[in-house]
Amino acid sequence: MAGIFGFIDSRRSADVPKTLALLSRGNNDGPSFPQESRTFPRGGIGTISRKNDPRLLITSEDGRHTLAILGTLYLPNGEKLRQGNFQREFLTPFRSSPNSFLRELSGGFCFALMSEQECTLVNDPFGNYMLHYAANKDFLAFSNLMMPLKSLLPKASMDESGLLQHFGISQSLSGRTIVEGIKRLPRGTI
Repeated sequence: MAGIFGFIDSRRSADVPKTLALLSRGNNDGPSFPQESRTFPRGGIGTISRKNDPRLLITSEDGRHTLAILGTLYLPNGEKLRQGNFQREFLTPFRSSPNSFLRELSGGFCFALMSEQECTLVNDPFGNYMLHYAANKDFLAFSNLMMPLKSLLPKASMDESGLLQHFGISQSLSGRTIVEGIKRLPRGTI
C-alpha cells in the first residue's frame, strides 16, 4: 500500500498532526505503514509506503515546497524525478509555467505540491492514479484513497448520481464519486 494525503486549512483551526494521522489511515485501525509527513502552519502533507518503496516525499532546497508523489514521473530530459533533480529540473519550470510543463512530463503519477501559501494537486494526462479531494471555502483535504476523506466528512452520504456514473460507465466525467462531498481530480488536471 502506498499513498499520498494532506490538507490545508485557511482558518488554522485544525489540529495538524491529528488530521494528518486521520488522513493516513481513515477509519482503518489496521496495520500501519511507514509514513513521512511535513507540517505547515495551515496544514500538512504526507505519504505512506512499504519499506522498500522509493521515497515519495521530496522537499525543495530552501525547505519552502514539499512534493508528495504517487507513481513514477519522468522529466522532459528523460530522468526520473528524485530529490537531486527536484529543484532545478522540476520545481523551477513547474512554478514558471505549470500547464505547459505538465504536458512535457511522462509516466503514471499524481502529486501534491505544498508550500505555506498554496497546495497544487496534479493528475497525469491519462489519470493513472486516483486523487480524491474534499473542499469548502476554508478547507481542502486530499488523498488517493476515498475513505480517509470520508472520515473528515461524518455526515457525508451516498452520491446517487456519482454511483450511477460509476456503475454505468465505470468512471465519472465530472469528477463525482460515490460519496457526496468527495470529488476525483480528473486526468490531466492541475
